[in-house]
Amino acid sequence: MEYKIKYHWEVDVREMVISYLSFYYKRNPYVLLEKENVDENMKSVLIKIYKIIDHNIDKTTDTHERFFKPLLKEDENNDITLAQMALIESSEFNSVRHSLSHFWDQDFEENQDLINFVNKEDLDFELKFNVLSVLQNHESLLEEVLVCVSDVLEYEDELLSLCDEAIDIMKGTLNDDYVAAIFEYLKIDLAGWKDIDIYPDMVRYSSLQIIAREEKTMIRWGAFAVRSFENEVTMSEREENFLDVSKMLSDPTKLEIVKYCLDKERYATEIAEHLSLSGATVSHHMNILTSNNYMTIRLDKKRIYYKTNVKKILNHISYINDLLAE
Repeated sequence: MEYKIKYHWEVDVREMVISYLSFYYKRNPYVLLEKENVDENMKSVLIKIYKIIDHNIDKTTDTHERFFKPLLKEDENNDITLAQMALIESSEFNSVRHSLSHFWDQDFEENQDLINFVNKEDLDFELKFNVLSVLQNHESLLEEVLVCVSDVLEYEDELLSLCDEAIDIMKGTLNDDYVAAIFEYLKIDLAGWKDIDIYPDMVRYSSLQIIAREEKTMIRWGAFAVRSFENEVTMSEREENFLDVSKMLSDPTKLEIVKYCLDKERYATEIAEHLSLSGATVSHHMNILTSNNYMTIRLDKKRIYYKTNVKKILNHISYINDLLAE
C-alpha cells in the first residue's frame, strides 16, 4: 500500500449542526433514516443526533430562512447556504469551496480566486452580493449563525457524546485493511497517491465525498457509505443488487451518465457538458453511483475520472436471464 491513511475522528459540533440544517433544509432526515435497512445501532445514534437538532431550532423564522435557504437556486442538489459559506475557512476539508468549484466548473484554491471570479462574472445580483459579503466578512457572519443555532449548541456535550458513539461503531470496521478493500471493491485507482485523510460524516450518511488535491486525497466518509463488498454474491444479494440497479436505471440522468461512461473514462466537466448539467448536479449523481459501485474511479492529480462498472450491470442482466430460465 503506497498511500498513508490518517483518520480525523474529532467532530466539530458547530460544523455538523450547520451542515445538517443546510443539507436538510425544510426536511426531516431522521424520518428518511428510519426507513433505511442499515446497522440498527448506528441508525439509533444518528436519529438521536438529528432529533436534538430538529427539536431545538425554529425553521419558521426569517433568520433561519436567510441562513439556511440554498444559495444556488437553480441546482436542487446543492446545499450551499449562507451558513455553510460562513464555514469556508473552518477546516482543511473545505467542502464549501469544493462545491462552488464544481458548480461553476472553476478551480478555487483560495478565497481570492473565488472573489475574483464572482466579481467578473454576470451572476444573479443577490447571489453575487451574498457570496462576496461572506467571503469578505465570514468571521462576523459565523458569529451571527452561531447565535441562530445557540439553542442547539446548548446540547453540545450530548451531541459530542453521541458522535463518539457513532465513531466507535465506525472504528469497528473502518481501518486501513477495510479502506483498502473498499477502494478495490469500488475500483478506485490510487496509484501514485501518498496521503489520504478520512473524516467521518454524520450528516450525509450514505455518501463518500472525495476531494483530490495534488498528491493528497480527502474523503468525507458517511456512516453508511459502503454497506457490503462481498466477493461472492449470493442469490439474495443478487436479488438486492437487481432491485438497486433497477431503481438506479429508472433515473434518466443516472442512466445517461452510465451510458456516457461505458466506453471510456470521463471526468466531471465532460459529463456536465455532455448532459448540460451543472458541476454540482453531476457531483451529486456521481456520489450516489460511486458509493453503490456503479462507477469505478481513478484519481489523477486534481482530476477524478469515472467509468461505468460493467460487471455490476452484467450481474443485473445475468439475474434477469436466470429468472427467465426458471
